[in-house]
This record gives sequence, C-alpha cells and structure tokens, in this order.
Amino acid sequence: MALTKRTRGEVIPGFTNGILLKDLLDWPQPTQNKPESRYPAINVKETEKQFEVELAAPGLKKEKFSVLLEQNILTVSYSNEDSGSEAKEKDSGRYIIKEHNIHSFTRSFSLPEGRFNAEQIEAGYIDGVLRLEIPKKVEEKEKAKQIKIA
Repeated sequence: MALTKRTRGEVIPGFTNGILLKDLLDWPQPTQNKPESRYPAINVKETEKQFEVELAAPGLKKEKFSVLLEQNILTVSYSNEDSGSEAKEKDSGRYIIKEHNIHSFTRSFSLPEGRFNAEQIEAGYIDGVLRLEIPKKVEEKEKAKQIKIA
C-alpha cells in the first residue's frame, strides 16, 4: 500500500490536490520578516595562505555591493534602492505569496589583527556568489643572530 499525502479540505483524494479548495488566507506567511532571511548566507574559511569569505547572493547586481575595510573590520553591504517609476510599475499587481524580496543589508566581520594583508584583498562576484580573498601576511622567520659575550 502506497502512502499518499492529503491536503486539508481535499474532497476527492488525489483529484484536486487541494488547490481548488485552498483558502487564500491559508497560504504560507512570507519569510521576509524572519531574521535568518534578512542576510545572505556566508561561508568563512581559513587556509594556509588566506581567509576566504563567500556570500551567497544570487540575482543581486554587482554594482550595488560595497566592501569596506576599516580598523580590522570588514563590512560588506548591498544597497537596493529602486527608482520611484520602477517600483510603481512592479507594484501594479497583488502578491499572493512573496518570498523573493531583496533588501538592503550590511554584514561586518572582525579580521584578526596583524594577520592579513589589507593591500592585497580581492573581491569578485560570479554566479551569484560574492567571494573575498584576504591574503595572510607572510611571517618572516627570524634569522639567527650571533650575540657577543662581554
């Protein structure tokens, strides 16, 4: 016997899948107000030579990103300011479900003091991922020093 998922309000199992009988007020609530959906997901990885930060941001425009390094704080922000005419054209209908909503955001990260080379940080946005490569400083090994005995 196979298990069949039934939707609330379904009169004939498997016939309508509940679509025709679904109350419009019963749709899932949008996720835009949940804290976990306000910021893109990130990965931070440390390798022998660098720190790598990847920020998942599909569908965003590269020109609207800003990356700033100030006093060992790396700040990544995105500004989504639509012009008035574009916003009015887009809002001509009524959404039943709206989960795709791109907001402006800012994320900040503390970098380990003295362990990175600020002049060589590189950033790129490819296939919906903002990637930052933060090279580590090359630690100079101390050379042996002959000490005179007095």
